[in-house]
This record gives sequence, C-alpha cells and structure tokens, in this order.
Amino acid sequence: FYILYQGKVVFDIDGDVVGSTVADGTTDVADDQDEVDDKDDEEEHHHQTHTNDATPKSFGELALFFAAPRAASVTAETDCVLYRLDQVNFRIVAQHQGMQEDAQRVALLKSIPVLQDLDTLSLNKLVSTMSVLQYHKDEILFHKGDHMTDFFIVQTGVVQVTDVTWGGAQYEDLLIGPGKTQQYFGWKAMTQDEPVIADVSAVTDSTLLAIQGDTF
Repeated sequence: FYILYQGKVVFDIDGDVVGSTVADGTTDVADDQDEVDDKDDEEEHHHQTHTNDATPKSFGELALFFAAPRAASVTAETDCVLYRLDQVNFRIVAQHQGMQEDAQRVALLKSIPVLQDLDTLSLNKLVSTMSVLQYHKDEILFHKGDHMTDFFIVQTGVVQVTDVTWGGAQYEDLLIGPGKTQQYFGWKAMTQDEPVIADVSAVTDSTLLAIQGDTF
C-alpha cells in the first residue's frame, strides 16, 4: 500500500494509460479498475494520475486486501516521495481500525435507552449484523405511511422528523442525532409492525446505523 506524498505517477494496463485527469491536476484513483474505456476512444486523453496537492493520494489497498496481483503498472513521471506499508502491517492497521469502530458502536448502543439492558455479547452481535447507511443533506429517508422494518441510530449528522401524527394528535417536529434529545427512531414502527407516523429526512449529511428487526 502506497501513499504518494509528492510528485506524479501514471497507471497503465498493457501499455494503455487509463483513467482521466481533472482540471486541477488531482484525481481519485482506484487501484483495480474493472472497466477500461473502449480502444475506439483512444484519441481522448485517458490519464490516471496521482499528483501532489493538499491531500496525499494512495493506491494499492485492493491488491493487499484480496492478495491479488496488481491490475496496472505504475510509473513515476516526476521525482516522487512515497510512503509504503507492507501487507502484514496494513492488515494489522485495518483490523485495529475495525476493532476501534466496533467498540465505539457498542458504546453507542449502550447509550440507547431501549438497548442499554442488553449484555455485551448481544450488543456485539448487533454491531456485527447492522448496516451502515449514508444519507446526503435534504435526502428523504422515509415518507409517512411507509413500512419500516429496521431500527435506526443516527451516528453522525442530524435527521428531522416532521408531520408527526399519532392517535389523532399532531406533534411538534423533532431533530434526531448526537447531542439532540433523541438519537434513534423506528423502534415502535419496527416492533409493532405499524406504518411510519411521520416524514423523515436528513438535515445534514448523516451516517445511520440500521439494525434489522429480525435480529431481535
């Protein structure tokens, strides 16, 4: 696994340079490219490069994860400074990062009132089976009346619950997320198999943890 700190490198497959260059000279690069542009389009510029800018670029992680041969040749077009991490240490770092994230999520689950009585084994099971979902600002998560089968915890960001009605009464809108009065939603809809009683949308870019109803 390599991090390019300074300079410029080019990736090519069987002698054909692949990828595209953006205007500011920086490109997000995938080490293993599944599809290569048709050779009929060779007159277009297909450069896949890493150049030095404020954010260091990296490549090679897919080959390390899957123990696969590199899909492209890498050539330095300028003098370069790179940092290298070998496969063994890369996997140790990745595993350690995963363990840290799991521990943080277990701690988060323990802070949720409806889950705080679960033992550590049960919480670890939830962490291992739940999904991590990303939503953009203003994206709709649910419409009132939708069927919800999961329980949701807002890990980062803020979502808003609007047009809340239940039992014939109308309730105030609610913001859900870290630092708010509530950090979760969907428990009642999931456990009682009832339609969603409000519209739910993302106020900011948000990360949600979804626990499948059949896990319980």
